[in-house]
Amino acid sequence: MTYALGEDRSSYQGVEAWTGDAFGFAKASEGLTYKDSLFPRNWAALREAGIVRGAYHFFHPALDPVEQARFFVSVVNGQGGFIPGDVVLADVEITVGQDGQEGFVAAPSVTRMSLPLQRGPLMTPAVGESALAFLAELGELVGPACPVVVYTDLYMAQNYLGACSGYPLFLAFYEPRPPASVAPWPDWTFWQHEQGGGHGGGDADYFNGDLSALLAWRASYDWTEQLMANLPTLREGSKDVAGSSFEVHRAQALVAGVGRWNGLGAVTAIADDGVFGAGTKAAVAAVQKHYGLAQDGVVGPSTWRALIG
Repeated sequence: MTYALGEDRSSYQGVEAWTGDAFGFAKASEGLTYKDSLFPRNWAALREAGIVRGAYHFFHPALDPVEQARFFVSVVNGQGGFIPGDVVLADVEITVGQDGQEGFVAAPSVTRMSLPLQRGPLMTPAVGESALAFLAELGELVGPACPVVVYTDLYMAQNYLGACSGYPLFLAFYEPRPPASVAPWPDWTFWQHEQGGGHGGGDADYFNGDLSALLAWRASYDWTEQLMANLPTLREGSKDVAGSSFEVHRAQALVAGVGRWNGLGAVTAIADDGVFGAGTKAAVAAVQKHYGLAQDGVVGPSTWRALIG
């Protein structure tokens, strides 16, 4: 098996070029207040390198999982945010902090090994439930275009995090070969096989496949495909109702925008009223003609794709 190579870094490793990496992960945050000092530089460098990139949050199970998710995303948003295809990584490797206090000290000289391990661990189900709530909130915040992944070790995966096995697994496992089984996960997606050893001084990681497989995996979260799966077919007579997603309004606004961008004068006069009437049908047909589509005035998958694209 040929694996795509990558690495993960935090402020402990510094900032180097991501040369030779197919993907990279940078620490953004921890708990409810800690921001990695080098995240802004690493995040920008990853985008400049043009490789698959991800940001990670060091999760504390005893702290509010929803607030941690919001804090994490706010830190990334402060540096341009997640864009479609970015990976959102939850680092879940501790169970301490039963008293609800943060299990880290923000001083730069303090490492993870300084965590107050004298605190009793949470009960096993509580760790998994807290992590699952964190992952679910991340999914809500970043949307379907960015895969949400769980980083942990084999013991945690098999004894604490079974509730999270619906998410891709990033396994920390420092052996020459991956484990024979990662049950209850069907398989690992990323594997941190060495502490240190990365091209730029980070921890050395593999993707479970070559570069083509990595890009195909990321593409499976393509935002257009995810969005298309949730868009209804609209035709004359369709209308938005209270509590709906207002898809007719969305279609009308997109049709008008296409008209403006492409000089289709008559299309720009479309009413954005949430009612798919004869005027909307005619405008849709004009846009379909512009894109070489069947001019039936119905907003189905091919027309949605043209409007969104």
